[in-house]
Amino acid sequence: MRAAAADPAVASLARQVQDLRYQRQAARTRWQHYLLRWPWYAWIGIFAPLVLLFWFGRIGQRHGRQTIWSGVDLTVRAGDFVAVLGPNGAGKTTLVKAILGVLPLSEGSVTVFGERVSRGNREI
Repeated sequence: MRAAAADPAVASLARQVQDLRYQRQAARTRWQHYLLRWPWYAWIGIFAPLVLLFWFGRIGQRHGRQTIWSGVDLTVRAGDFVAVLGPNGAGKTTLVKAILGVLPLSEGSVTVFGERVSRGNREI
C-alpha cells in the first residue's frame, strides 16, 4: 500500500509536467502563428542583408601608363543604395563597365551574384 500512498505526489508531479508541456506548446504555436501571418514580401526584408549583390576586391584600372583608380574595395548587399559620383574623367563609366565585364580589370576581381565577372556572361 506504500505505492498507493505515493500516488498523489506522483500524480501531482505528472500534472505539473503536463502543464509545462501545454504551456510550451501554446507558446510555440503563438510564435509560429505570428510568423506565418507575415506576408511573403516581409521575409525578403529580413533576409536582404544576407544577399550579396557585388563585391570588389582591391580592383584597379589603368589606361596605358595612367592609373584611373586603384585599391577599390566595396561590398554591395541587397537593399543598399549606391551612388557613383565624381567629375568628368574620374572613371565612373569605367567602373560600370568593369562591373558588367565589358572592360577587363588591371588588378583585383569583381564578383556579381557570387560569380566572377567575365566578358560575355549573359547572366550579369
